[in-house]
Amino acid sequence: MFLVDCGATNQFVDDGFVAKHQLVASSVPSLEYVTLANGTRVPAGSIVRAAGVRVGTYTDSVDFVSIPLVGYDAILGMSWLHQHNPEIDWRERRLRFGDGHRDRHELVSGEGHG
Repeated sequence: MFLVDCGATNQFVDDGFVAKHQLVASSVPSLEYVTLANGTRVPAGSIVRAAGVRVGTYTDSVDFVSIPLVGYDAILGMSWLHQHNPEIDWRERRLRFGDGHRDRHELVSGEGHG
């Protein structure tokens, strides 16, 4: 399951998800810390480059920072939101956006459970 979070500065993936799916990860050049929403600071374990993402009709390759997450496999943050600039329907819990190929996509809350 993924989360779209405007409070996240980057894209993040759970360490356990990386290990379970044997994703290729490279170490972080210098040990960096990520501050979570609850104020906890966790070390950024590694970077997963160009990970395949598919939700509904949307597919992409996304770079993720690997950290321990609870409740989600991945978080799409502000840099993803800035790139795609989605239209958000808060009542219907939908995101609508175009990709680099001029295709339109609609993500609905509840899609992407893995």
